[in-house]
Amino acid sequence: SYNELAWFDGEADYVTIADHDDLSFDAFSVSAWINMNDATNFPVISKGAYNSTAEWLFLTEGADKLKLYILDESVSNCYIGRATAALTSSESEWLHVVGTYNGGTASSGIKLYINGVQSDTSTVENAQSSFVAMENLGGPVRVGRYNDHYANGAITETSLWNKELSSTEVLELFNDGKALDALTHSATANIKGYWRNNGLSTWTDLKGSNNGTPTSVTETILIPQGVDGSRDAQGFIMNKA
Repeated sequence: SYNELAWFDGEADYVTIADHDDLSFDAFSVSAWINMNDATNFPVISKGAYNSTAEWLFLTEGADKLKLYILDESVSNCYIGRATAALTSSESEWLHVVGTYNGGTASSGIKLYINGVQSDTSTVENAQSSFVAMENLGGPVRVGRYNDHYANGAITETSLWNKELSSTEVLELFNDGKALDALTHSATANIKGYWRNNGLSTWTDLKGSNNGTPTSVTETILIPQGVDGSRDAQGFIMNKA
């Protein structure tokens, strides 16, 4: 057995998940395992387009810092957010990244975790005094793409939750570096979408019915079976028998 994962080439590859009410939130959390060939402008997962239909954005930008933005599109250029230090030195490594949001109007209600440890160090916000709440808009969810930026690397075990995960729940999800099957998590009832990288095939929503469609993806990486027979050598659940 082995694991075949879609590899995003940084040019035009991404996965699209159609808009659904389950993917718009008040308080929420987002989790993923990522391997960045290039940590500059690496979109993990986002919903909508900036100054139009954007709701939340989880990504790195030009300075290689992981960020979670929460947007209020009723006001131009209005968002709150938090950022980590630069992740340049973690390129080509598997990282577990989590962003949480408590549903409030302050950037302090956002936390970022890397490999189970809270790691946000700075605030990124604009027109914060006008921020009221995210709006439920019609933009799709995209894995590996935000506007004209595309991920260069791999993304898997992506999940969305309708609650602010606690530090203990984030650590449970990290699972000592062996990616937890989120369906077995103590807060699994709060999952609203869960996608495991399925190579070039449809990314099935393992929790609901909001499946993801790969676009322009042609490359894959193969990871051989690990020691326990159900996971690959990197600790991920395999998709090829």
